[in-house]
Amino acid sequence: MISRVSWRGGANVAGAVLVLLVAGCGAGSDDPDASGSGAPADGTSETPSPSPSVAVPSPTATVEPADGPVIRTEGARIRGLSTYKRVSDFGVLQGYRDDQSTLSFLPGYTDKPSLDAFARQYMRIAGEDGDQLERVDDVVVGGEYNAFHVLDSTDPTEEAHVFGVMFLDGSWTIHISFYENGEPQPLTADERQQVMDSILATFEPTFN
Repeated sequence: MISRVSWRGGANVAGAVLVLLVAGCGAGSDDPDASGSGAPADGTSETPSPSPSVAVPSPTATVEPADGPVIRTEGARIRGLSTYKRVSDFGVLQGYRDDQSTLSFLPGYTDKPSLDAFARQYMRIAGEDGDQLERVDDVVVGGEYNAFHVLDSTDPTEEAHVFGVMFLDGSWTIHISFYENGEPQPLTADERQQVMDSILATFEPTFN
């Protein structure tokens, strides 16, 4: 059990470093993503439009929001499950878990103008070590914000999901993973979906 906590903490830190590298070295203005759809020129707060090739479902009214610890990072907050305990605290990176799943939350630090460009940037940076990342259908978080959804099933011991959201000048990534050998037993597919839905429903930007 201890080794699993340590491994996850290290992975969270590595993920944070990768995302921070995006901000530090960022893609140049010659990146074709720069021509993607972004914030309106008049400065309104319209959220970036999703890719026409990726389905965006309507928010599910029956979702029961998570009621566990409030997890805060720069400009936003989210709630974990009531069973979660904090296992990492690296300032803007917060990590929580129980014996079946984990959650980490941190700023995206993207310089991209659209959700699609943000997703491509994330997959390009995070996939450099050979991970097989698959972008699946976009989702709605916090009841109103479109988010990309990336599935990473390369580690046989867990199923990892990454969600990226943009709002005004902010961006964030939400990482939810499920242990395949969770205790007392791993969650079923339906239970995993319920966990993700309940956590994502609580996302909320906190800046004005």
